[in-house]
Amino acid sequence: MKPNHKRLLSLTISAALCGLIGAPATALAADSEESLTTTIDSISTGNTPSGIAINSATDTLFVTNADDNNVSIIDGINNSVIDTVSVGEMPLGIALNSGKTLAYTANFSSGNVSVIDTATNTVVDTIETGGSPTQVAVTPDDSQVFVTDAQHDGIHIIDTATGQTRDITINVPTEGIAISPDGQ
Repeated sequence: MKPNHKRLLSLTISAALCGLIGAPATALAADSEESLTTTIDSISTGNTPSGIAINSATDTLFVTNADDNNVSIIDGINNSVIDTVSVGEMPLGIALNSGKTLAYTANFSSGNVSVIDTATNTVVDTIETGGSPTQVAVTPDDSQVFVTDAQHDGIHIIDTATGQTRDITINVPTEGIAISPDGQ
């Protein structure tokens, strides 16, 4: 990718629908300065892509593949899968820490969060949360990871220094999560 040249990278709707039946999916790369309907490339990922995180500093994408229990790591310059990392069962959400050195995946069926070292593309920790982790967000200071639990109406909060978790029950189904840039 050219410096200061931005592209839109997304999972296609058709790919998500194919994913529901376990078919491979495609990520599309589109030039943000062109019409969003102009596809400049397609990138094959695993089955049922569910989450995406982007490291803009290295032009690297991380895509969870729920049916394959792995994460496709994509070189955003060459639009190719450069690695695949096995994680827990049915990874859905994924988020990077502020330094882009760690990626956290919410593994719905195994009730845990995998921690991937983005320099080596290896799982360096698995943190048990219980329940059905769905989405994940990291605080700007990297001190906590918030993980939604759609089937148990709560949020798991991981202390990144200790790996300990605590739970908050909020009595409504939780799926998406985001943390403001100031962490408040």
